[in-house]
Amino acid sequence: SEGPVTWADASEAVMNFWKKRGVEFDIKDGSGLSPMGSVSARSVVSVMQSIRKSGSWAAYKESLPIVGESGTVSILGTGTPMAGHARAKSGSMSGVMAYAGALTTADGREVLFCILINHYREKPYAVRAKVSEWLNSMYKSPTKK
Repeated sequence: SEGPVTWADASEAVMNFWKKRGVEFDIKDGSGLSPMGSVSARSVVSVMQSIRKSGSWAAYKESLPIVGESGTVSILGTGTPMAGHARAKSGSMSGVMAYAGALTTADGREVLFCILINHYREKPYAVRAKVSEWLNSMYKSPTKK
């Protein structure tokens, strides 16, 4: 169709693109964090898996800040063993915090992750500390055989 593209048109096109690839979510605001929409951690990881299979993974991963070193994740995990071994994007708004990316474990495995935290009551620094603790436990976990 001709004419201006609306937000509804654009969000429908994005949702249809991913639905054809087996990933479903409901976009309401562009961030994926709105209580009106729905994006699961599984869907976010599925999108990253699709990017990894597409051959664009290296460029995509390079675009993400380094956990404990740069960007919006520079204070996440600072001074911990996993700092520098993960790349991630953060997202936040009132009462919501999210991190998604890739972690290279101590034994060299690449693990994709997404953690979405809603309606937390603790101070943001306490929530980030728990996320850092979780990432560190993943970093140190030996390969399961």
